[in-house]
Amino acid sequence: MRSLDTSALSAPLGPRTRRAVKFSLTAISLAVVVVLLVSTGLAAWLVGTAGLRSVGLCAAVGAGLVAVTFATHLFTLNHHDLMMAGMGADFVLKIIVILLALGVARALPGLDAKTIFFTLLAMILVQAIVFPVALAKAQVPLLDPVSPPTQPETEGENPTP
Repeated sequence: MRSLDTSALSAPLGPRTRRAVKFSLTAISLAVVVVLLVSTGLAAWLVGTAGLRSVGLCAAVGAGLVAVTFATHLFTLNHHDLMMAGMGADFVLKIIVILLALGVARALPGLDAKTIFFTLLAMILVQAIVFPVALAKAQVPLLDPVSPPTQPETEGENPTP
């Protein structure tokens, strides 16, 4: 039985990859700020004070989502052999932040549910789009080329020169 070569998992990530991920995290932060500014303007114009209070709650949620994104992505940069655990933690922690926000929103009077819904939806979609687009614009190879196998695939097979 052939064992898998896991030496690539423990190899450090290059500085260009780290810069690309950090650039993407900065882009996410700026995108969330833009969404909140647009939401603030629309909420003030269309809903009034209740809309502004709702966007204030969404700003706290947005800060929580960005903090989760930063924490999990920086964790995976330092422990890239645990990348799947980091991705799972990112998803679960963001769901927890959103559920906590919805619980707080139900307890506070004078908030507009539609403003909260559309602002959170916009923040989630923007984060989901901005990160991969920013990584693609960085033009950094995120995967190492696969080296050819050094052993034959099957037991009796002889490699050709």
